[in-house]
Amino acid sequence: MSGYIVRGLPRGLAKDAWWMAADSRSGATDGVHPLPVVTQGAFPVLIALIVLMDVMMWQVTPGLSLVVFIIALAAAAQFCLGRRLSRRGMMLGWGGIALGVLPLVETVQPLSIGFAIAGLLHFVAWCLLDGGPVDAARLARAVGRFLLLGHWQTVRDILATTKQVKVGETARSIPFGGLFTNWALPVGLGGIFLILLMRANPILAAWVSTLTNLAPTTIGDIERILFWVFAGLAVWPVLRLAPLRAYMVPRLPVAGTTSLFRLPHAVLNAASLWRALIGFNLFFAVQTAMDLTYLWGGASLPDGMTYAQYAHRGAYPLIATALLAGLFALLAQPFLPGRKGLKALLYLWIAQNVALTLSAVLRLDLYVQAYGLTYLRFTAMVWMGLVAAGLIAMILQMVRVHSINWLIRVNAAMAVAVLYVLCFVNVAGIIATYNLAHHPQATPYVCQLGEGADAAIVAHERALGYQICPPSNMTLTAPQGWRDWGYRNWRLRRNLTPEGSAT
Repeated sequence: MSGYIVRGLPRGLAKDAWWMAADSRSGATDGVHPLPVVTQGAFPVLIALIVLMDVMMWQVTPGLSLVVFIIALAAAAQFCLGRRLSRRGMMLGWGGIALGVLPLVETVQPLSIGFAIAGLLHFVAWCLLDGGPVDAARLARAVGRFLLLGHWQTVRDILATTKQVKVGETARSIPFGGLFTNWALPVGLGGIFLILLMRANPILAAWVSTLTNLAPTTIGDIERILFWVFAGLAVWPVLRLAPLRAYMVPRLPVAGTTSLFRLPHAVLNAASLWRALIGFNLFFAVQTAMDLTYLWGGASLPDGMTYAQYAHRGAYPLIATALLAGLFALLAQPFLPGRKGLKALLYLWIAQNVALTLSAVLRLDLYVQAYGLTYLRFTAMVWMGLVAAGLIAMILQMVRVHSINWLIRVNAAMAVAVLYVLCFVNVAGIIATYNLAHHPQATPYVCQLGEGADAAIVAHERALGYQICPPSNMTLTAPQGWRDWGYRNWRLRRNLTPEGSAT
């Protein structure tokens, strides 16, 4: 079917009038999906990023190289987006990148890598939402949609890409255009030529190997090829944010939403809450009185029981009790309005849970004093502090009549803040310093803590005048270059040298 032609219409306007017959989301006309220019421009950026990842990370202990790559990936994402971010988007998006990679500068560990990925996803969300209303809920939704739709966009780009080619006066659609038609020949055949030239010219091979750590004998290494493939698949969705913006239209809030924390009234109602809270407060009062007597008051325990045994038996169950109590308090809140007595009982019960959590901290402290500090006990101490802070936040939420969403956000913010600070804390060094000073019997455990404990071990050995750990357990080494440099490693090595300097 031939289209209707309006004679006299300027040619430029006729070319720009694709929107009259195009799909509002894809911009397609007559079933043809032309490959946007930004996609063709993203492919060389992808190749450059894969080369950069190979240079920075292949067979290299990650350090500053990971920081450089994440910053380069964010810059490439903004370049391929094809639009400038607003001043607010630039500040908050790149601010998230800065906060995310800062723990990596300290040291590369799973927690710091997680924050770096979170910073990158925060930047991606700002790229997707910039120019419209942005809040925490929309940012979270944008991250979720990117994770779900990003790789689907990759599949579409590979398998469903078409390109318009002018043949005479008509435009034809060629499948698999753009990416493969324009780049398969230069990249594929060019790579083969590079391999052959490197095998034929040792000087060129040495030069390329120096720049990229690419040896001719390992060109066909399947592991390295898979590394390139998976690197490309991981990076490509970040470079294709432009088509994903169409899926980021914010949804209007649904009026009259109800709380997620609801149970059938046959189980949870005002009458059952009265009875439950009276009984719960009595149970907890007995436990609180015993803790005040034995832990805080220093009363003598029954024969055959030590304070360490009493402390160890109750530390972790009390935390589980506090968490269960917090969930019950959330479920009870819809029944509190207009019932002051019920609210007072709930306040009393939450306060007793805070006291029990503090007792659990004291129990764990007594156990550490008796048997030493470990990673698990350090983590439990931090977790107990977060639980106590969360219960206090619940009391504040109830007093000031904040929503449950407010309580969830506050608890999430506290947890993220604590984890972020822990990225900069040498926990192994703290454990080693404490155990070597108070529990010499824990030396075998200290010797297995890794490089974070080496400085404390060496300082203790110098004070004793003899070695306490086998040399094979000392894992602190100098980086091979700037790519695997880390601030914590540098600081620990500086502490090991008598002059207090490290390169």
